[in-house]
Amino acid sequence: MAGPAPFAENGSSYGRVVRSYLACGVGGGLVVGLLRPFIRNAWGAALIGFAAAVPCIIAFRVAVRGAGGWGPDDLLDVVVLSLVLGPLSGYRLWHMAGG
Repeated sequence: MAGPAPFAENGSSYGRVVRSYLACGVGGGLVVGLLRPFIRNAWGAALIGFAAAVPCIIAFRVAVRGAGGWGPDDLLDVVVLSLVLGPLSGYRLWHMAGG
């Protein structure tokens, strides 16, 4: 399957997915860049990983469901996924960088 069909079939669009990827990169990168001085140990890296995951999880949600219609479940999804994926990623990247 090619073209816009896979996106439309899943209730999204190519443009929305591209904008979401860009938002994740810019948002997550901005958070990491601003908080970089606090990456002194594994705990700091994990905390920054959580903070950087929030805009990425939000961007993923927008790519999948669109920007409207946020509810309590969506907020819970953002928090839980950021708490699980962010610290693990932050720690792993810190460790790979020689931390």
